[in-house]
Amino acid sequence: MKYVADDGTPFDTEKECAEYEEKLAKKYVVRHNGKETIFSDETSAKRFIADRLHDCYNDGIVRSFEFERSGKTRGFIVEFDSDEVAEFVPAHYKISSEKFDKIFQLSAKKVKIPGYTLHGDYYLSDNVIINTTWEDACKMRQIIDLPNGKKVLAHTLSKEELESVPKEERRTRGWYWTSSPYDGKAWYVGNIGIFYFDTADSKDYIGGARLGFKNPF
Repeated sequence: MKYVADDGTPFDTEKECAEYEEKLAKKYVVRHNGKETIFSDETSAKRFIADRLHDCYNDGIVRSFEFERSGKTRGFIVEFDSDEVAEFVPAHYKISSEKFDKIFQLSAKKVKIPGYTLHGDYYLSDNVIINTTWEDACKMRQIIDLPNGKKVLAHTLSKEELESVPKEERRTRGWYWTSSPYDGKAWYVGNIGIFYFDTADSKDYIGGARLGFKNPF
């Protein structure tokens, strides 16, 4: 006999199903040092994180944290290390809402999206679609499902957008087009991260298209 939770998740036993639904009824989950702690209110979660951060600083160690909100944003996990947020934590054991929000604004930059990596202010595809002309590259689109339940459209970024990404971070094994034309030709990013231009119908098995989108978090 199968037991099914309210969200459709199946379980073999009634106990597992009940424990799962009880967990989802909570609002905040903090994972730290190999343990998961569940809270029903934001204040308690804040206090717990602040205390654990101070433990790290006092002991001179670095530990990772995961924070998950259930409910509408269930599944959106924020990750951060204790040394990343040192400047936001006050000297006492309390942490204000403003400082807490800054922690998550900072750590949200590390949200993992399969197939894409954050470089500067833009998520860039980990792979280049080879043998693609400029015109075809500019038409390409991909709908990305974000961990917070929203969607974003990945596309070929412009030269101006890619210029904001550090050269070492925009480089890749192959070259890839920008969406910016240039005097009858088009700009592309070479495999060392420098911009060049070439005829729009150029294509080969080294490079082509690389989709991306601005950091939505």
